[in-house]
Amino acid sequence: MSRFRNGNFNLLQFLCGFAGIEGKGAKEESISREKRCRWGCIKMLHVAVCEDDHALLVIIKDKVQKYLKENNIMAMLETYDRSDLFKYDLQEGKYFDIVFSDIEMPDTDGMKLAEQIRSCLPDAIIIFVTAYLKYAVDAYELDIFRYIPKSSMDEKLPKAL
Repeated sequence: MSRFRNGNFNLLQFLCGFAGIEGKGAKEESISREKRCRWGCIKMLHVAVCEDDHALLVIIKDKVQKYLKENNIMAMLETYDRSDLFKYDLQEGKYFDIVFSDIEMPDTDGMKLAEQIRSCLPDAIIIFVTAYLKYAVDAYELDIFRYIPKSSMDEKLPKAL
């Protein structure tokens, strides 16, 4: 996933394949790129938020929804306050484009959860939102897209999206 670490295009462009649009007609084609993938289909992102602290779960969900709405991005957002429920849905074949997850949670911690996400959804974008910076190096090994400290969520979350 190092292809989007260079910062030359945003998450939406990556998911919909618009990073390479060039030449004549690109302007017309890019007008509706928020709502259509490269094949012209209406694109809806599937987003999961997994956080054991209910108050923070609501805050993250609200911030993500606000960003998506302000940028006219259609998305289905699901929240999980227990990592074992999220893990169950993964094993049942539920699909997500983007997963926001805490790291330290009861049952399955975020690092183990990320490993399972990678095995079930290798192209999913994982963003850790956590108070624990000590896992940053390990998170990099799991090819985590972003690592957002909870204390900097207002500043870092929109940049990640």
